[in-house]
Amino acid sequence: MGMFKNTQKISEIVFEPKEVCHNLCPLGQLWCDEQVKNGDRPRLAHYTNHFKIHMVPGDLICDYLDVEKWIRDNLNDSTIVIEDAVSKLFDYLDSTYKPKHLKVESYVDDAIHGPVTVVRESL
Repeated sequence: MGMFKNTQKISEIVFEPKEVCHNLCPLGQLWCDEQVKNGDRPRLAHYTNHFKIHMVPGDLICDYLDVEKWIRDNLNDSTIVIEDAVSKLFDYLDSTYKPKHLKVESYVDDAIHGPVTVVRESL
C-alpha cells in the first residue's frame, strides 16, 4: 500500500481513476429475469462504474495506482449495486488514508436504466 506524507500541504485532490469497474447489478438482474419469464429475450444487467474521488488530505496522500489496484481487486467483476460500490470505495479510502474530507462518486450510463450518479460524502 503506497502513501506519501503531505509535506506540500496539498489542500485538495480530485482523482478520476482510469480503472473502471464492470459489475452486474443484482436488482437489475432480477428485473431482467422477470422479463424473460414474460417472453423477452435473456440479457444481463451489466454496468460500468466511473469513479471520481474528491479528497482533502490530512497527513497522507494516496498512491493513485494503489487506489486503482484496490478497485480492480475488490470491486471489479462483482455483483453489486452502485450505491454499495461507492460506499465500499469510500470506506477503504477513509480508513486507509484518513482524509480531512472525502467525497466519492460514481457515474453509470450503460445500465438497463437511465444514467445515474451516486455520491457519498463525509460530514
